[in-house]
Amino acid sequence: MSKSRNEDKEVRFCPLLNKKCIQEDCGWYLPKLHTCAVQVIPYNLYNYSNKLEECSRNYHELLDFLTRPVRAGR
Repeated sequence: MSKSRNEDKEVRFCPLLNKKCIQEDCGWYLPKLHTCAVQVIPYNLYNYSNKLEECSRNYHELLDFLTRPVRAGR
């Protein structure tokens, strides 16, 4: 069975540079977690897009409520 590029924890692969991870010399490396911050970008973008969609729905519901005609006599 073949190993993935990052199975060997001593030699990590950088998706940005397309070569061996430079670890502490990189601005994206998180030394306390021993990992790269680039890995969490898709996860954060997914959460951000879901929250943005929810806010957009709420905005449109509020806009519909505020712009609906007022019925006279009530």
